[in-house]
Amino acid sequence: KDGVIIITSKTGSQTIHDPELWFAGYGSGQKEEAGTMTVVEEVPEFPGGGADAMRSWLARNIKYPEEAVKDKITGIVNVVFVVGKDGKVKNVEVIKPFHPFLDAEAVRVVRSMPDWKPGSQSGKPVDVKMVVPLIFSLK
Repeated sequence: KDGVIIITSKTGSQTIHDPELWFAGYGSGQKEEAGTMTVVEEVPEFPGGGADAMRSWLARNIKYPEEAVKDKITGIVNVVFVVGKDGKVKNVEVIKPFHPFLDAEAVRVVRSMPDWKPGSQSGKPVDVKMVVPLIFSLK
């Protein structure tokens, strides 16, 4: 709710709620500058229906780490990645490390995403930086 993905585990089940993607595009020849990004005209789209399709895909593919369940570790992992001009997910990393088990799972699942429809600027595909906050919680 309110712009985050919530991953809830109850005897192995997970639920994903309302992700909010933050994005900024930049051409491959340009470098990111401190806090300044080029706005993209068309944002990347997750295959099969955008945010709803991504939510469903994440719900099917995220595996709450057993060690984290055992130790009752919960929290938010913010993952940043780039959807390339070719639609491939690359440069996946955690913005601020939270816990090794949850960080590793967040990175693993984002890296394994299928190819997206790339974003574009002036009709040309561009690399677009995306941020997805994932909340891991236990019931």
